[in-house]
Amino acid sequence: MAKLTVLTECPSSTEHYVADGGWIVYCGDDRLFESHLKAREKMGKHLDPFVTLGGIQQLASPEFQSDREFAVRQLVKSRKFHGTQKVVLVAHFNCGAYKDAVAGMSREEEVDFYMGELAKAKDFVLYRQPDLKVIMLFVDFDNIYTVEL
Repeated sequence: MAKLTVLTECPSSTEHYVADGGWIVYCGDDRLFESHLKAREKMGKHLDPFVTLGGIQQLASPEFQSDREFAVRQLVKSRKFHGTQKVVLVAHFNCGAYKDAVAGMSREEEVDFYMGELAKAKDFVLYRQPDLKVIMLFVDFDNIYTVEL
């Protein structure tokens, strides 16, 4: 039998919730941990996070098609289990998953590149789940921006 040792107390609600803040897709880059917490605060009480290194890359420009399909399956589960009605897509400046794609670009060109990735991710989400609301955010290590394309 497994032995469980308390690492720290962490009381949490056992009540079922609706993901009123949506299914939020962001990069697992630890430099952005505080930014992700602040973005979550603005979106709603409950969110279903989908965190991978590269974040929106899984939807916009996946390395493997199976990455994209895995992401979609997670979105479908979020909708089924938590009534998710919106998706929050977060891109960030200086993302390591896009290092080769943005090499040699100016800051402005790199930001434009990420705007294109957000647009592709949004288009794909709406192609697969057309009734969802999609919100796009961009983080540059100083601010979190809403994005309208």
